[in-house]
Amino acid sequence: MDFSPSAERRTIQFPITRFSEGNLSKLLDFTTNICYNTVNHCFQHKSTCEVITLKHTNADNAAPPYKKRPFAYFWYDFVKVTGLIPGLIWIRPKVIHVGRKCPKGGVLISPNHPTFLDPITILTAFPWRRPHCLVTKDLYKNRLMTFFLRKMHCIQVDKDNFSMASFHETVDCLKDGRAVVIFPEGQVNQGDGREVQAFKSGAILMAHRSGAPILPVYIVKREKWYQFQRVVIGEPFDVKAAVGPIPTMEQMNRVTDQLREKELELKRFYEEKYPS
Repeated sequence: MDFSPSAERRTIQFPITRFSEGNLSKLLDFTTNICYNTVNHCFQHKSTCEVITLKHTNADNAAPPYKKRPFAYFWYDFVKVTGLIPGLIWIRPKVIHVGRKCPKGGVLISPNHPTFLDPITILTAFPWRRPHCLVTKDLYKNRLMTFFLRKMHCIQVDKDNFSMASFHETVDCLKDGRAVVIFPEGQVNQGDGREVQAFKSGAILMAHRSGAPILPVYIVKREKWYQFQRVVIGEPFDVKAAVGPIPTMEQMNRVTDQLREKELELKRFYEEKYPS
């Protein structure tokens, strides 16, 4: 598809004989694929999409990168240092690395979500990093909670009406060399917490746009509160190397399944090493 200024305008037609479930699914995949490839092309060829690029990168009120903002993590570090000892006593993390440790620079940490304490577990499992957590809008209930989540540099996400602002903020953090935590299951596991639910493709899109690797993490659900909280960390996963610069939706869905399979491999590794 030619996006150059001299290209002729064409009308893309997708014939549908009947509005069956299969046809609507094909239409959704088709249109989503076109929109994603168009936006991705615009970001790669700034000269042909100056309006989109300038609106996102050259806004006068855009916040400077975290590296240039003094005391940006003052409250974050204060909470982390003061809560480190109580967190270690309560969580008692035991980190198990499968391969090399967490890479430096931007990385998208992708754990499963068995309990509500998983963000705290990730903070104790990565004490040398300052992860930004994607948090559902439902937790911003009052001013005190909103103030706390903002000072902890959480990224607000509306699951019912997803905003591109959350997407861009996540991508900017990753490009700035930050660690971001996203739970691809989308919600806390309502079952026993041992099974890994189906993943959503948002993590794959963010990793592909930023070029940052995904770090699969498996959190073992504790049966008793006094047990060690075991966290299994896998090998970094490069999305761009797997799907190329302009992937199709079929490729993105396939890589999403691969990411879930990698976490299932971590689960099997733990069960073989620590049989109950």
